[in-house]
Amino acid sequence: MPSKQASNWPENDGHAIQMDPRDHRKTASHSGGVGSEQAKYREKQKQLIEDNKFEEAFLMDVDDVTGKWPGKYDDAILEAIDELP
Repeated sequence: MPSKQASNWPENDGHAIQMDPRDHRKTASHSGGVGSEQAKYREKQKQLIEDNKFEEAFLMDVDDVTGKWPGKYDDAILEAIDELP
């Protein structure tokens, strides 16, 4: 979190939570080609990161996940927050 397409972090160094693959496919940043809502979402995150607003980009995903699956991923999100710099 955010998606690897939105950040320049090495893939294994980024912040992530473990999700059910079926849920992951329903996140705001998953898939989608050029011009899609998912691509626009990732581009917004990328711009926030370039503007040194990583926390805002991260919170976009937190809001997306907690809005779609209230409570299900709270522990994983808290663990990811603890790992933030």
